[in-house]
Amino acid sequence: MIHACEALGGGVLGVVQALANATARRGIPTVVLHGRRLETPADAATLFDAEVRLVEVGGWGRRSPGGVLPSARAAAALRSETARYPRGVLHLHSTFAGIVGRALPRRRDWRKLYTPHGYAFLNPSIPAAGRVAVRSLERRLGRRALTVACSATEAEVAREVLHLSEVEVVRNGIRLEASNAEPDAD
Repeated sequence: MIHACEALGGGVLGVVQALANATARRGIPTVVLHGRRLETPADAATLFDAEVRLVEVGGWGRRSPGGVLPSARAAAALRSETARYPRGVLHLHSTFAGIVGRALPRRRDWRKLYTPHGYAFLNPSIPAAGRVAVRSLERRLGRRALTVACSATEAEVAREVLHLSEVEVVRNGIRLEASNAEPDAD
C-alpha cells in the first residue's frame, strides 16, 4: 500500500496517518510518499507506526512556478516505489498528488485510488488560469483511478463537473448533531 500526498499536514495528514497505520498493523507493507509544507510536522515519522516507511520528496508541495521539477521527482519516486512490489494499491491524496500519480502509466497489478480532499480548481485562492488548467487535468485523468470522495458534495462535483462515473463516497467528517451531545462522564 502506497499513499502519496504533496501536503502532509492538516486533515490529509490525519487520514493518511489512520489508513497507513491500519494497513501496517495488519502486516501490509505500507509507504507514505510525501512533500513538505509549513504545516507538515517536523517529527512526522513519530505519528506513524514503526512499520510505515516514509519517503519525502524534496520541494514537492511548495506552490511555485518551479513546481514541475518537484512533481517530476515525485513521479520518479512513485515509479520506483511501485516497482518494489509486484502488486498493490496506490492511494493518491489531494489534487496535485492525484495529477502526478494518475499521469503515470498503468500497471496491471496495481489499483489506483484518488481522494481529492477538496478539488483545487474550486479554491478561489488559486489564480483563475491555474484553476482552469487543474480542472482540465482532472477531467483528462479522472478515469485513471477510482475517485474516493470525502463527501456527497465532492462526489457530486466528480460526477457532474468532471463527468466521472467511477466514484465512491467514504465520509470523513462528523455529524453536527453528534457534536452537540454531552460527553460521557468517566
